[in-house]
Formats: sequence, structure tokens, C-alpha cells
Amino acid sequence: MTDKRKEKIAAVTEEVIEQIHGSLDSMPENVVTETPDDLTVDLMLHQKHGLTWMKWRENNKAPRGGILADDMGLGKTLSMISLIVSQKNDRKNFSEVKEKLAADMKKHFSYEKDVHPGYCTLVVAPASVIYQWEKEIKDRVKPGKLKVYVFHGPRRERDPMVLARNDIVITTYNTISSELGEDKDLIGQDSDDDNDGDNWYSKAKSGSKKGISKRNTKSVLTQIGWERIVLDEAHNIKNRKSLMSKGCCRLLAFKRWALTGTPIHNELWDFYSLVKFLRISPFSDQGYWKMHMSDMSGKVATERLNTLVKSILLRRTKNQICSVTNKPLVDLKPRKFEVVEIQLEGVEEKCYQHMMEASKQKAKELINQQDNYAGHRRRKGTNVIKNPFVVGNREVDLDDKFQMMSCLLVLLLRLRQACVHMSLTKQAIDLDAFKDDGGEGAGDVMDELEKTFGNISLGAEEMIAQENKAIDKIFEPEYASGKLKVLLEKIDQVIEKGDKW
Repeated sequence: MTDKRKEKIAAVTEEVIEQIHGSLDSMPENVVTETPDDLTVDLMLHQKHGLTWMKWRENNKAPRGGILADDMGLGKTLSMISLIVSQKNDRKNFSEVKEKLAADMKKHFSYEKDVHPGYCTLVVAPASVIYQWEKEIKDRVKPGKLKVYVFHGPRRERDPMVLARNDIVITTYNTISSELGEDKDLIGQDSDDDNDGDNWYSKAKSGSKKGISKRNTKSVLTQIGWERIVLDEAHNIKNRKSLMSKGCCRLLAFKRWALTGTPIHNELWDFYSLVKFLRISPFSDQGYWKMHMSDMSGKVATERLNTLVKSILLRRTKNQICSVTNKPLVDLKPRKFEVVEIQLEGVEEKCYQHMMEASKQKAKELINQQDNYAGHRRRKGTNVIKNPFVVGNREVDLDDKFQMMSCLLVLLLRLRQACVHMSLTKQAIDLDAFKDDGGEGAGDVMDELEKTFGNISLGAEEMIAQENKAIDKIFEPEYASGKLKVLLEKIDQVIEKGDKW
């Protein structure tokens, strides 16, 4: 790298650090913003402080947004809903706020073709919680105050003008991948994005004609200039090379938020993925991050990271003492751990013992079979047997110790599932897998496997002949197994005591 380049990098970096330091001077601390009128519940004190901080971040210069990294249970979802409601009320009640936002958004998206700016928030969440978001909005916001649309399933809205009229659009990470995966070259990073180049400082700034984003215009999600994008469980994009991460980063938004209790899982590159999504230049450039931020052994890099984190990230924990009340943020009773030993009884015990003996026999056969082949190994791939389980590799290579161990672990998993409820194991074994030829030398092994698992069926038939109704019953999802009975009893005790659950 030439001296001239080093001087440019140093100058730009120092300018950015000074801007961040300047913003820290105006950062609010323990300033209360009252609960928005359109919410049906009163925010807790730490949420009111968080709302002030989030509004400060959105009204700041770029990047507008940040990372809310509160501990699980502190109400990140409600905090974000309160921000959306509060900002909408400000826009509705103060004409100057609406005019300024409209002008800023128009300028922000002015060089993007066929983009429809809208006062709409896109929430990207795991599929398991999208309807929880919808329910939370319905329960916590007064009726008619927010228009919500769940962008999920085969009949998704395709008109960007119609979609942008909603206040909140909720979708999943997998939908982002599929919607933006029609042309991966467009939604992925530019050709130089994954290299180690050092010319980040000379790239076009956002707002210039050269800075027009490459995006998949076939997706309706890329045809809207979102006022705000919120990533719930944002650690899902920690792999910066995944299609999911690239898709989220390529969506167009005026403000960006990442909600996660674990911004770093294994390495500092996990945090980089969030910074990249937030578009915090120059830290969002991979070449710069690798050169100046990936090595935390130096004092300068550590100070830069600390300054960046203080500016864009807010994290509170449940046991943290509030400086105003001198009490924990959330008054929770101490956790109580109780080990309850459960003894299976009757038909349930007989079925489990039968499965245990069959599993022991199968594990022993697999291990012995591998030992037999160890003395006269054949070419890799010839010693193959069919995996009897529905999940996992469909073939188990007897020469591959990892696959053999995986098969044994699945056996243990099935036994553990049987302890919870027999219905979990009902579809676990695929006897049809033994019908095909698994390769030279594997016939005897398959015969033994089929015989063993066939014995499970034969044994079940003998028990069914004796206790037909009882056997059928324990494999039905509606049956209350021994573990479920104890669990339900414990829940009843909690409800009777009036504990919060």
C-alpha cells in the first residue's frame, strides 16, 4: 500500500471517528419518553429510556438506526413497536416532522430507479415468531392505529404501491432468501465485496449516481423504499456470505435496526455482519474491517470498536441496577431448579424397554460390523448400509466413523424422545430404506438391520394382540404421557399460587 493511500485511509477514518464522538456528546442517558398514546400498556422505565435512545438514533445523521441488544425478556419487540407508533404520531401531529422526513427520504432514494418510498416498516423475523409479532401488535396497540400485513406464504402481495400503504410488513428470513434469490448475482455483493481490496475510501458515496444499488427488481420487496427495516433475532445474518445476509443488506431503507441479545456468537466477524447491514461507512466495508478491525490486539482498533459500540448499540440485562430507582430493571423471583424423577408405567414402560433392547442390539451390531471391516478395508463407498431413520444421511458408510457415530446418536435421540412421548417416535423408522441394495458386501448387514427393526414391529404386534387399545393410545399425540402428566401437575401448582407465567 502506498503512503498516499495510507494518508487517505487515515483521514477518512479520523473524520468518521470524530463524527461518532460528536454524536456521543448528545446521546441521552436516563431520559424518559412517555408511553405513546396509542399503546394499550404502559412501558417499563427501561423501555422509556430505550425509546428516547432509539428516537435519538433515528433523528441522528447516518446511520439512522442501531442495535438493540437487550437481554431476553426485557421486551425488545414492544420497544420497537413503541418506536414505530411514536414516530408515526410525531409525523401525524407535527407537519414540519412529516415534511422533513419526506424530503430526506426523497433525497435518500432519488438515485434508485423504480423505487416507491413509503412510511412503512419491514420486520424480518424467524418463521416461528412472525405471528407472535402480529399478535403483539394486535394486543399492545389500539385497534385501527397500525395496519399490519404478513408477507408470507404462496399468495403474497405483488403490488409495491399496495404493500407500501401498510404501517408494518412482517416477513421471514427464508422469504427474503427466496424472494431475492431469483438472481443471486444482483442481490449479492458487488464483485469486489468479498475481496481484500483497500480502495474502499474511493468508492462512490450513497446519493451519487454511481452509488445505485444492484438489486433484484423482480422482487416487490426491493421496489419499496422502506422507512425502516427491523431484523428480529438479527444474529441469523451473522454469516456474511449467506444469501440470507446478502439479501437483508441489499434491501433499501432509510432507517435500519437489528434486534439481538447476542450480537457476537463466536467471532468479531459476527458483529461485522450487523455493521454491514446498518451501512456504517467505512466499517461496513469488508476490506477495511479486515485490515483495521479484525485484529483486537492493537490499542487503536480496540478504541475504534469501543467508540462504535457505544454509539450504535444499547444493551441492558435483567439484573442490571437502574441508576434512577436503584433496583433491578426487572423484578424477577430467583430461579428455582427441581429435579423430578419419573417412572414409566404399564404399556408405556413395556414399549420403552422393547425399544431400548432393540437399540442396544443395533448399536452393538453396527460397532461390530465396523470392526470386522477394519481388518480388510475395501474401497471407500463400497461398505454402505441404508440409514433406517427418516432424518440424517440416507446411507451410512461403515468406513466413516463420523457417520457411524451420528447413527448411534440418533438412536439415543429416539430413546430420549420416547421418554417424552411415544408419538415422537412413531414416524422415526423407515423400513423401506432396507429394500434397496446398499452396495457390495452390505447385503448381510441390511438383512440383520431389517430383521432387528422387523422384530420391533413383531414385538409391537404381540403387545397389540394383548393390549390393542392401550398400545394405539400411547402413540397418539393426544395421550398424556408420564412426563406430560407430571409437567401439567407442576403448571397447575404454579397457576394456583398465582405466579406470573
